[in-house]
Amino acid sequence: MKGRWIEVMITSVCMLFLTTVVLYIYPPGGITGYIIAQGGNVTEANLSSAKSSDYWHGFYGQILVDPGTTSTPTSLATGGSMTEFNLTFSCSPPHIYASAEYPSNLNPITKGNVTALDNYLGLNASHPESGTSIFTNLTDNFIINGTVLLNVPVAYTLVNNLSNTTFDLGLMDSEETLYFTTHNVSDKPGFNSQLLDYQMMVPVNQSSLTYYFYSDCPVSNCSAPSGFVGSLNAFLHDDNKSVDLNWSGTSDSFRVYYSTNISAIVNLDTNNVHSSVTVVNGITDNNWTDYNASLDQKRYYTVAAVSGSCISAINDTWGKFTYYYEAPVSSIFGSLSSDRIAIYLNVSYDAETFLQGIPDSFNPTISRLDKSNVSGEFFTTHVKGLNDGNNFDLEIIKGYQLTVDGYFNQTIVGRIMPTPYILNYETPYSSFYGTLATNWNGIYDFNRTYSAESFLQDIPPSLNPTISRLDKSDASGEFLTTHVRGLNDGNNFNIDLGIGYAITVDDNFNHTLCTNCFD
Repeated sequence: MKGRWIEVMITSVCMLFLTTVVLYIYPPGGITGYIIAQGGNVTEANLSSAKSSDYWHGFYGQILVDPGTTSTPTSLATGGSMTEFNLTFSCSPPHIYASAEYPSNLNPITKGNVTALDNYLGLNASHPESGTSIFTNLTDNFIINGTVLLNVPVAYTLVNNLSNTTFDLGLMDSEETLYFTTHNVSDKPGFNSQLLDYQMMVPVNQSSLTYYFYSDCPVSNCSAPSGFVGSLNAFLHDDNKSVDLNWSGTSDSFRVYYSTNISAIVNLDTNNVHSSVTVVNGITDNNWTDYNASLDQKRYYTVAAVSGSCISAINDTWGKFTYYYEAPVSSIFGSLSSDRIAIYLNVSYDAETFLQGIPDSFNPTISRLDKSNVSGEFFTTHVKGLNDGNNFDLEIIKGYQLTVDGYFNQTIVGRIMPTPYILNYETPYSSFYGTLATNWNGIYDFNRTYSAESFLQDIPPSLNPTISRLDKSDASGEFLTTHVRGLNDGNNFNIDLGIGYAITVDDNFNHTLCTNCFD
């Protein structure tokens, strides 16, 4: 963002009969540093020089949401400058766009061409600020308003002044008009270590240039929309099967969209609704109940306002998930009652509140795996209704062991978690017990199917990762099925949503499942 880093490698061969020689590096303006070189050796010097850009302007800031806004943000860009520019849109969009052309002129959308950008800037391809030099990744894919663009030229702007792929910058084209896009990353550390929703660069081929900013929030086909949806909330109905939705806002009517396909709801296009989405029309109140929610194990919801020919969808997504607890009875081992679960929706529970969703007659308990350098790995268990001092908070995507005395279905409701999705593995070392390596985790729903092996392929082999599933059998009782990364052990099971798995690694590791999870 702040200029462009140009890295130069200088190899100096010191054919001198000297013990040492000091090589001073002189850029314009004085000495930057020095290198001590040994006589008769080859010295490699990696030099970084920061130079203000003459042809690019940086923008960065937050994304603000005002459902009633219809304005298009604009700002002046000049080469070598940066602007903190908070953008206001009618929703929190997946993408932000910038162009020197008014957005209504940008159609159709195609991937950009770095040569066209070079010509726009009047730069030779070898110039360090040319499109050819900056957009070096030519294999990224984007989904823009339902259109898949393959092999889009992409550059990445810095994070904490270091290379990073968090903030991408895609080069697009619309009838020979260049424009640029980046993802809304929702409060990630940026080039200046501050939490930002976006940061991007735009080219300037003259002294100054006005840039328009817009989004892929649903666009109304009416000139002045009178209806809008405010914040959406969802609650589980008393029957433990139905979901109540309510929202703020005013309109002629409202529509509810729901699907088992999370990407189809997160990326909802009201003008081109995916075939997996069910649309409920003609709702005149600010609430609606899904009495058939129990028909699917998972469902995702969002709402739009309809005013005349205008449809304004809110970028707020809720979901429901149903757990199917099993307690088979074995003539040899008795009741096999343990179930491992993980919560991936953004909903707050403590152990007692979660167990309140299960009838007393099932005698439910919930256990957390804890680690201590003193006590090793051990369980903390809370019993429903018992003041046992173990009423811990449940963390999203952590695994827990739950016991019930019979079969039971339990449903939870919560918001979709913001991305990226990262699992944190911990391996504290104990002088008594060695490495405490077990971690209980689940996975999020982002339309990626994992097997045990493909999941472990995301973890470096040097950490010797394994993953285990709790199984039950009337013959064998409760037992673990464990798969080892890269081993043809016959245990390469599929990983299911809402299930907690035991994952072992030899060291602490942050496991990024996805960054742009729904593209």
